[in-house]
Amino acid sequence: MKMTFAPGWTQTIDTTDEGRERVDLASYISDTFKVVNGIRPRWWDLREWSIEDLRAEAKSLEGEVVATIQRERAEEARRQAEMAAHH
Repeated sequence: MKMTFAPGWTQTIDTTDEGRERVDLASYISDTFKVVNGIRPRWWDLREWSIEDLRAEAKSLEGEVVATIQRERAEEARRQAEMAAHH
C-alpha cells in the first residue's frame, strides 16, 4: 500500500506481515506528523498502539496532507489566474 507523505512523495507500507506493517506505519506517522506539524510526536509510544490505531492515525495524517496539497494547488491556480488577468 502507498500513502502520500508530501506533495509528490509517497511511502510504501508493507502489509504482508503485521510486524513489518507496524514498523512502516510508525515511520510514516512520525515522518508525516513532522511534515504537518514541524515536530515529531516523540511523546507517543507507537509500540503500544494497536495496529488498528496505527492505521487510523496514518489515514488521518494522510488526509491532512492531501487536503493541504489540494488547498495549495487551488491557491496557486488562483494566483496564476490573477497574474494572467493583469497581463
